[in-house]
Amino acid sequence: FKDAPNMRQSTLKKLFAEPGFDQLAEIHRADALASWGNLECYHYVMARRQAMPPEEAHPPPLINGHDLIAMGYRPGPLFRKVLDRVRDAQLDGRVSTPEQARRLAMELARELEGDRQPSA
Repeated sequence: FKDAPNMRQSTLKKLFAEPGFDQLAEIHRADALASWGNLECYHYVMARRQAMPPEEAHPPPLINGHDLIAMGYRPGPLFRKVLDRVRDAQLDGRVSTPEQARRLAMELARELEGDRQPSA
């Protein structure tokens, strides 16, 4: 919570979507009170969460692995990297449609495939 004011929107949204978020928030609140008595970060996080509708915090993914397969990609380690980055872009508001997500996925796949080092 102490880093929440500096977190990307996608990171905050992932935090809000965690199944144990309410318990985590209460633990942070109790720890902050017992340690230094400052609830500034707690109040910041709770205000951000309150202002964000649940469907915005955890919207359905714009694409999934089946979409990548339909686009011609073979399942493998690249899938998770591409899907995670597309999801972050969605949560940050940089992509908002399945078509935008597919275009970004193709760009990311090309970029990540180019970063692979040949095995010796």
